[in-house]
Amino acid sequence: QNNQLQWVEDGSNQDNRFDRNFLRNEILPKLNKRWQGFSKNVARSAAVLNQTNELLDDLAMIYFEQSSLPHQALSIKRLMTLTNARQNNLIRYWLRLAQFSMPSQAQLQQITQQILGAAVDSDPVVKIDDYQVRRYQDAMMALKQHQDISGIKIDWTDQFDLCLPDGLGKLIFNQAPRSPHAIRILAPVNQHVEIRFLVAGSYKAWPVGRDKRRTVKKLWQEYHVPTWLRSRTPLVFYGETLVAALGVWVEQGYQPAGDEATSATVTIDWIKD
Repeated sequence: QNNQLQWVEDGSNQDNRFDRNFLRNEILPKLNKRWQGFSKNVARSAAVLNQTNELLDDLAMIYFEQSSLPHQALSIKRLMTLTNARQNNLIRYWLRLAQFSMPSQAQLQQITQQILGAAVDSDPVVKIDDYQVRRYQDAMMALKQHQDISGIKIDWTDQFDLCLPDGLGKLIFNQAPRSPHAIRILAPVNQHVEIRFLVAGSYKAWPVGRDKRRTVKKLWQEYHVPTWLRSRTPLVFYGETLVAALGVWVEQGYQPAGDEATSATVTIDWIKD
């Protein structure tokens, strides 16, 4: 009125096929007629519930600070000290912080029963919409659903930078390292080079700094690589020889002497998206 603006009525406001209109046009007038002050009471109750939610978030934040681990994980041991109601509240808060959709009550029960109640060496999974909740040792993690890339092999030719599948980032060759995953190895000599994402657990490797060969399965465990990351870690092969698992280890005999880069060496940096 002050600015002489003209009211524009949306024609759909009277269409009771929409739930909001049905409630506003049919239900709320009857409730307010039957019970005086109904709308005010509902608004008051909503305000109380909002305050309750704020308190629940404050409580969850305290437990989150006490339970959080690296890589946005939660400590299973810490979660197990909480009551079921506080576990549920913390898990919802944790998933919301990570911008994942909220689990249903049944899915939340699956998380507390299957993830928290699982053995330390097991690999439980609860799938929810486009993500999954998993356990690795003492850590509970929420991860986006990923494609199975275990069978993919990528030829490495002339040291061109490589884009990796399914959002894993890219490999940058012979540049100053930008990530903690960078390695320097002896350059291939007349050898076919591939990036792979799977090697049999029984395959034996001998990482630099180790006293003997061990199976890859054992090495993944010793380097504390979660089960679901083992088939998503780029593996450098010279022919049929595993030369390096990027960010994890370099094979004995393929680490150059000294720190200075030469034509006989190559630097590989894994830049994650």
